[in-house]
Amino acid sequence: MKVSRKIKEDVFVKDVNFGEVFCEDGRLFLRCRYEDEELECDVCDASMDINDYVDCLAVDLINGGIYNFEPHACVTIVDCEVIEK
Repeated sequence: MKVSRKIKEDVFVKDVNFGEVFCEDGRLFLRCRYEDEELECDVCDASMDINDYVDCLAVDLINGGIYNFEPHACVTIVDCEVIEK
């Protein structure tokens, strides 16, 4: 994947819109939200909404890992364009 980007502005992660890309420590992330059915606890069989337990989910655009950020982490929103090879 080749990414062309222009730096936009610094903000808190909590203020990044879902679907927007931001940079932290030189890595690019896409802010996301878990949008599936509720999860069931393996221990007590209770159902739960993961969004109640995580602050700010984001996908690393290089390795595909999903990370939870503290809401007041300072990041840089970037305008980017993904170019298919």
